[in-house]
Amino acid sequence: MLINGEVWASKIQHLNDEKEYIQYIEHVERVGKSSFSKAVPEESSFLDDLYELTSSLMTANIFVTSFTEEGDLLSQWRGYCPAGGYSIGLDVDELIPPIEGSGLYFSKAKYALPEDVETKALLETAFRRYRPIYVDDPQNELRLSAFDEIANEIIREGPRFKHPGFAEEREWRLHSPLLDWSDGRVDVVEIRGRLRPVIKVPLNLLKADQAGAACCRITKCIVSPGPDARLRREGLVVLLNKQKLSYDRVEISTTPYNPR
Repeated sequence: MLINGEVWASKIQHLNDEKEYIQYIEHVERVGKSSFSKAVPEESSFLDDLYELTSSLMTANIFVTSFTEEGDLLSQWRGYCPAGGYSIGLDVDELIPPIEGSGLYFSKAKYALPEDVETKALLETAFRRYRPIYVDDPQNELRLSAFDEIANEIIREGPRFKHPGFAEEREWRLHSPLLDWSDGRVDVVEIRGRLRPVIKVPLNLLKADQAGAACCRITKCIVSPGPDARLRREGLVVLLNKQKLSYDRVEISTTPYNPR
């Protein structure tokens, strides 16, 4: 990030986050099953088309990365930087415009699924559009347009959900809309011996000689705890200055953790 001024968002199926995304889709399916009857032809057809939609979204090209409000958290040092690492602070108000300007979504993570009644209302709205088309012509593919709002809701909301066990991390989620493989933003990188589809999101980091410019400013940087933290801090400061990046300060974590 400090060299290229960008973050990478990975295809969600290549991350642990896929589990929560699938859980959200399964939640939509479960509420649908409990809200509509297979014994009523139009409702049965609605459920079949709903399951076809959700099945296709299981493998959809949605790209995700995470930020956190907690820059010095023991669980994150352990989970993501067992051999040592860095927490780079960014100003959220300056981070939002370049992300949303790129057509991506950026919002706080949610640590609980929506209430069943909320999802049921979404499905019932879709069914009210679906039913007259089905009754008039059961084979009319226009009936599938009734699911546009549901699809958009899954694409917008599904990647935001995280297991409650991660609530202390207070994450923000950056994720893409549904992208085609032909989209020029889609790239492939090698991560730990595995090829992973990603999109590279430019952040327009503020340079030291750009005071007042509409850029994303680096705030407090934190070096992970450990016996060589002082040397790693020195290396980070050299890199920041070499890249001519503006930053407030660089600190060493006070978390009592000694990775081995």
